[in-house]
Amino acid sequence: MSPDLKILNALQNSEIQVIIGTFNQDIAILAGDINFAKAWVQTNIIPYIQTITFRCISIGNEVIPAVGIYALASSSPPLTGDFSGDVKPGIEHIKCLLANNGFPLLITTYPYFSYIHEPSSIQLQFVLFTSPDVVARDESLGYMNMFDAMVDAVYSALEKVGAGGVEVVIYESGWPLQGNGDFTTTELARTYNQNLLSHVHGSGTPKKPDKNVEAYVFALFNENQKDSGVEQHFGLFNPDMTEVYHVDF
Repeated sequence: MSPDLKILNALQNSEIQVIIGTFNQDIAILAGDINFAKAWVQTNIIPYIQTITFRCISIGNEVIPAVGIYALASSSPPLTGDFSGDVKPGIEHIKCLLANNGFPLLITTYPYFSYIHEPSSIQLQFVLFTSPDVVARDESLGYMNMFDAMVDAVYSALEKVGAGGVEVVIYESGWPLQGNGDFTTTELARTYNQNLLSHVHGSGTPKKPDKNVEAYVFALFNENQKDSGVEQHFGLFNPDMTEVYHVDF
């Protein structure tokens, strides 16, 4: 979430863990002006530190171009995962900061977008977590869903820049229920999000089987303030707070 004081006030004593983000346009001044950085913390963090659990502070949104699986020059098979040339310098700059402090790399992961670009070659069951069998193999690892393959591709890319110990957190993943014909239905959206939640609560990835993936569903609300199209329709709730469809958390 952006540093919106109305939302922060509403979240007090809710026991909801919060990832608060800086605006992209503020990153340069946060990095270069210690007084501005201190004032940002004093305004957005300190007044709420006793009543809100802050999971982390996200430095901007998609600051590294196309952050997520699309930042990889290679992602399939997963063990070949490697950051693209224009992204790698940014990762090189921050990898030590992340590794030395135990900070995660927050990325977006959307099997939906991969599927709609290649529906004839990607099994729907593979993207919806409903495949009963292994669909793809990479050396000794077997993949039953695309989500795991995407996450492991990022872990492989981190290893290639010497940051294999950095945790990957999926801060956005979801499926829209309208806006793109038969690819976007309420049942597809509900199935993906419910199975995503069940999966990350119950298991890790083939590359890291003992570590559950921390993941966040995009989005809480359908967004009627965006232009017409797919991005309006990722929400679990309507703007009037009625439920679009139910998922069990």
